[in-house]
Amino acid sequence: MIFVKTINIDDKCLSQTISWLRFPMIVGIVLLHTFILGRAAGGNTITAEEYPAFAIFDHVAKADLGEIAVPLFFFMSGFLFFYRVEEWNRQVYIKKLKSRFRTLVIPYFLWNTVFLLYVALLGLVAPSLLTYKVSFLSMAPLEVLNTYWDLSQGLIPLWFIRDLIIINLLSFAVYRILKPRFGIFVVLLMAVVFLSAQWHYIPGVGLRSSFPYMLGAWFSIHKCNFIDKLWGYRYGLLAGYFILVVTDTCLWSTGYYSFAVNRLCLLTGVLTIPLLAAEGILKGKLQLRKWKEESSFFIYVFHMFIVHLPFVILSRIVPLNDFTAMILQIGIPILVAYISVAIYLLLKRMMPGVMRVAVGGR
Repeated sequence: MIFVKTINIDDKCLSQTISWLRFPMIVGIVLLHTFILGRAAGGNTITAEEYPAFAIFDHVAKADLGEIAVPLFFFMSGFLFFYRVEEWNRQVYIKKLKSRFRTLVIPYFLWNTVFLLYVALLGLVAPSLLTYKVSFLSMAPLEVLNTYWDLSQGLIPLWFIRDLIIINLLSFAVYRILKPRFGIFVVLLMAVVFLSAQWHYIPGVGLRSSFPYMLGAWFSIHKCNFIDKLWGYRYGLLAGYFILVVTDTCLWSTGYYSFAVNRLCLLTGVLTIPLLAAEGILKGKLQLRKWKEESSFFIYVFHMFIVHLPFVILSRIVPLNDFTAMILQIGIPILVAYISVAIYLLLKRMMPGVMRVAVGGR
């Protein structure tokens, strides 16, 4: 099969690409929460000074690759929220919110509560395993309630769902802003601000969540299949992404961190990775696996319960050096992901109704 710029990517390929991306992007999230640097192993703390090659590898793996998963998920969420919406009105808005209540709100409160109970149990059974987490049994009532908002003492990865809930509530305004012709200029202005650190981390409306969401929403609202639209630029985007990774890493290694370069790298990756995945699907090199798609949300919410354990065990077995540290940095997220899949499939078999609610009916 010859791929040329004029190839038409249909909705089936688009859907398959989004579905296929969920699992590797979730592994990317687990990678972000897998810490080797700064951890004690064999009585020694692993430092960048002692393992310089690994430190560079760790930066590239997390800051330039794994970190793409976050804006890419927001991008796909914005695209799917408005996907195939012919006319936006109050009924559509309410229908969408009812659907997201099941898929987002219920799992959000359920899993944060489960995590609080888990931390409390650890505090009673093995308090030495707790580092910065505090049992809710030691908190005041308002502090317990606050764990469902700032999540510093809750299940931290849920900040993504928290922000997604907020921006979905604002979707009526998002549509009104992006639907007119000037909507593209709003997106471009947000892109410029996204490259700065301004208004980046405000829950829900911060640029780290709202910009990629609105970028995806713009494509969907204007009936643009973003893979088909960008298909002819995939290799140019890939080359640009590679150059930005090298630039970002070189700047970081010299002690200078450029927020703008890093964010531009992530944005380029968000546009590049779906195109490469689509090409793999069209060529038959990438296959959809239903169990991977189904289990992705469970991996996302469950991995924080176990992500720290493999390093504790493996660091006592594997002699650490730059190379083995790299293997652990990549291997542990994959291991944690597949352990989570196995637990999900077991729980799904034992209590299908409960698991259906726990993963938002996915």
